[in-house]
Amino acid sequence: MPQKKTVDTIANPTYLIQREGSIDGPCMIGQIEQLKASGQLQSEDLVKKDGAGDWSLCRIEFPGLFTQPRTAPASIPIAPAPGRPTDTPTAEEQFRLGLKYNIGDGVPQSTSQAAAFYRQAAERGHAVAQNNLGLLYMNGENVPRDLAQAEVWFLKAAEQRLAMAWWNLSVLYGESRGKQELARRYLLLAARNGIPEARKK
Repeated sequence: MPQKKTVDTIANPTYLIQREGSIDGPCMIGQIEQLKASGQLQSEDLVKKDGAGDWSLCRIEFPGLFTQPRTAPASIPIAPAPGRPTDTPTAEEQFRLGLKYNIGDGVPQSTSQAAAFYRQAAERGHAVAQNNLGLLYMNGENVPRDLAQAEVWFLKAAEQRLAMAWWNLSVLYGESRGKQELARRYLLLAARNGIPEARKK
């Protein structure tokens, strides 16, 4: 993956890419196009601007590169059929459904629905879903703000060595009295594992 270059981050934004739980980047738009052309970047991979908060699907962030028919709301399963284990979505599918509702991709935007699907995936050990659920609780985004729940889910994701969870724990603990040392430890972990926000601290 290309090394980070000094750029005007407003005129020439850089991006982070998340594939199978690992984070690559930063990449400029030209490098994103090369990854897409070589088949190394898929429409369902996750991407976010370097220094921004939320992950998005590549086909949402780069509609010109990834042209794919939007799924009609009626075709998205809201819940598995009772007594039909074979119909149960995988943890990854539940996470993707949560992401769709979080950003309103082909369905009405609903943070509460997103939280429900994130929780289903998180309870099955999906690290990014655990982190995203923690973010909803920490920020109180249309769900009750609950820092204790945010901590629980960030810690679960951190146990799986998700660098963004280390960063979010550093933010959470940084706002808590008596936990500054913990905040510093997680900040260092995040910085050493490629989180740009942590490197700026």
